[in-house]
Amino acid sequence: MVLSPRFFPGFTHPIDYYNIDMGHALTTFSAQNVVDNCAAGSALFCAGITRNAANVITVVQSSQFNAQTLKVSGVDFEASYAFDLKDVWNELEGSLAIGGLASYVEHITTTANNVTQENAGFLTGGNSFPNWRTVTSMVYNNGPLTVRLLWDYTGAGRYSPTIKGPKDINPYHFDGRSLFDLSTQYQVTDDVQIY
Repeated sequence: MVLSPRFFPGFTHPIDYYNIDMGHALTTFSAQNVVDNCAAGSALFCAGITRNAANVITVVQSSQFNAQTLKVSGVDFEASYAFDLKDVWNELEGSLAIGGLASYVEHITTTANNVTQENAGFLTGGNSFPNWRTVTSMVYNNGPLTVRLLWDYTGAGRYSPTIKGPKDINPYHFDGRSLFDLSTQYQVTDDVQIY
């Protein structure tokens, strides 16, 4: 769905809901996950383990397995607004474009060997992703001059879906983080730009 109201020219606001269910998804499992899934009775994972004559594990292939279901759902919000600064005040020159993208991940669940794991809201792991991620930009243009400010925010999250809680690792929960990037570019000639 895209909102672009007539009373607010230059403004657009797409909203996208997604709910994706992928069966037989490829994923990479750690060596310990391969051993654990084999011990739970999965022949697929046991095929990734090499044992010597004494039945001792000598090699564990930590490679991709076509062994899981991946379900992802969430909402993406985007908004952008561009305008000439003289529309705000006649004395101002140039234009300003403001844009933002926010992604809320509701669920990222993986199921392997009949064990389901939630990965949304975690910061490490193969399919992990924090619940919130945003990117906001402001771009000022005035002839040959362009100034950009980018704000990248990664929301708070827990360390890993395979580590159960703060008694296993400390700190277990991490606050959200912001990263700012300011850049300037100037078009000297048709062939030369300064950054």
